[in-house]
Amino acid sequence: MRCSWEGTDSIRMRCFIAIEISEKAKEELLRVQKEFKGIIEGKFVEKENFHLTLKFLGEVSNYEINQLKQELRKIRFNKFIAKLGSIGYFTPSFARVLWVSLEPKDNFVELHEKVESLLRNFNIKKEKRKFMPHVTIARIKNIKKKEKFFEKIEKIKIEPIDFEISSFVLNKSVLTEKGPIYEKLFEFYAV
Repeated sequence: MRCSWEGTDSIRMRCFIAIEISEKAKEELLRVQKEFKGIIEGKFVEKENFHLTLKFLGEVSNYEINQLKQELRKIRFNKFIAKLGSIGYFTPSFARVLWVSLEPKDNFVELHEKVESLLRNFNIKKEKRKFMPHVTIARIKNIKKKEKFFEKIEKIKIEPIDFEISSFVLNKSVLTEKGPIYEKLFEFYAV
């Protein structure tokens, strides 16, 4: 079934599909962030905003959200146990995003592929880059101490905190001067 993105609503909101992580995992990510304070300049993600993005949707209307909600309810997946993995950064030439991976990758990739497949019905383009399950902890503007940055990347140990994945969410993102504010619109549960 082809779904139209041409809604009657003129109000549009910035939205994304995400997986939330546990409070204990968020605490560990905060600890890791602190290791990079003074080494990098940029935007450190707030604790309440830590998540894994399954798919960024961009600006959508209320009408489109309601259509999407009906379709997302059809996605079936089993609960699974995830854990924090290793630290890394995007891009190789100049680090712009500092992140921590999530394991097991296969479970996240499978759920991501289900979302991508469903969104083809909405004419939302598939991401060109390979999906890599991660939580962004900082957006880097400048590395003040490059040698120390790369040393930290090599040596830092991340506690592999376990947590259950039993749902994913459709979030609205409101951009403010202090950073984004996320609001959960709908939650979709595992079978």
